[in-house]
Amino acid sequence: MRNIHPRLVIPSIAMTLAFTLLMPATTAFAGAWTQPDRGFYAKLSLGHARADQQYKETGETFQLLSDDVAGTFASTAVFGYAEYGLLPRVTLYGSAAFQSLTLESDLQRARVSGLGDVWLGARASIIEAPVVLSAYGATKSPTGYTADPDPMVPTLGNGVREHEFGLSLGASLWPRPFYASMSVGYRLRGDRQAAGGDRVNMYDEIPIMAEVGWAPHDAVWVRGVAQSVIGLGPPEALDIFNLTPLTQSYLKVGPSVIASIPGGVQLSLDLMLTPWGVNTVQSTDLILGVAYEFAP
Repeated sequence: MRNIHPRLVIPSIAMTLAFTLLMPATTAFAGAWTQPDRGFYAKLSLGHARADQQYKETGETFQLLSDDVAGTFASTAVFGYAEYGLLPRVTLYGSAAFQSLTLESDLQRARVSGLGDVWLGARASIIEAPVVLSAYGATKSPTGYTADPDPMVPTLGNGVREHEFGLSLGASLWPRPFYASMSVGYRLRGDRQAAGGDRVNMYDEIPIMAEVGWAPHDAVWVRGVAQSVIGLGPPEALDIFNLTPLTQSYLKVGPSVIASIPGGVQLSLDLMLTPWGVNTVQSTDLILGVAYEFAP
């Protein structure tokens, strides 16, 4: 669904912004640990992101939409994520999101909403002690992209089928209430159709995610989370006809708190900042989540 309300038409304006939402739940890594056999975990999150600055291809920041035109990008999304223990050491997982993206400035107001990309994957345990080592593989269905978008309208995805594989390492110091986990992968990206019908190749990426956690109480975990993507292609300036970059990089960091309540339910709150990036928005993300875990 697309709503565009132009306030002023300036055909020559440069649109140098990547509007792919970059919340921590997008690819939904869950650390190195697998679910027990027939174990189940599900999480529903509500996220909001807002930005009035962007990182250009040089890594420098400037205002939306350009050096001369201020603007605001906002996103509200509902994320779903689930895991299922298919075997004692093999876990299936999947994620999807429904998003509403808005770009507003003195020149125009553009809005798009709908289903974003869908991920499906599996994680297999390799080593369980003294540290946990697992391998994962996942594939993405690019359901959120329009091949010929309206000019200056954000898109719900990059339009590329992606395949990702990697390793996750985790360690728990229990009975001391500390843990740490890190995932490093390689994301294979294909090509997509750009406006006008041309095919463009998207550069591969290296996704990295790390977190540390501490439990000041049996029912509360406090975490520090870092999520990064390193694009492997040369950054190029974007324009009004290509709102999704061929390559981009970013770093998101922030605190998180998880509270457990009776019945296997967990409540979470995440705040993520974007201190560094290339061809992406400098957003602040707030995510509220509720999760349910079942172990047979």
